[in-house]
Amino acid sequence: MEVITDAKSSPLEGWHHRRRVYTVLQILRIPLLAASAVVMLVTHNAALAVGVAVISIPLPWIAVLLANETGQVDETTNKVYKPALVREQRRAQRAALSGESARPMIESTESAPQVIDHLEAPDSP
Repeated sequence: MEVITDAKSSPLEGWHHRRRVYTVLQILRIPLLAASAVVMLVTHNAALAVGVAVISIPLPWIAVLLANETGQVDETTNKVYKPALVREQRRAQRAALSGESARPMIESTESAPQVIDHLEAPDSP
């Protein structure tokens, strides 16, 4: 099938694809468990048989994860949580509701900053 457009697939098509992937992964467990039994009968190697069986353990989990995907992601929007921005917005909302300024000004009595030397010893009596 050739695609001649850059349009996204429909949600129904995505659902059908996820359903097929889920079904394949769930059905794949049966042959893996059967292969494990065959390996045990043919080679009499329990470790190898268990190794083949262990491969089938995460398949249902993976199938559910893939089936629950929403499909294509819209890359045009960044969904990044910025706690500092949220705090600033909430503070601005509270200030607007209370009638205060959103950014209070820091008032200084001096025109030049004061330099404090940390090496000076305090005056002792």
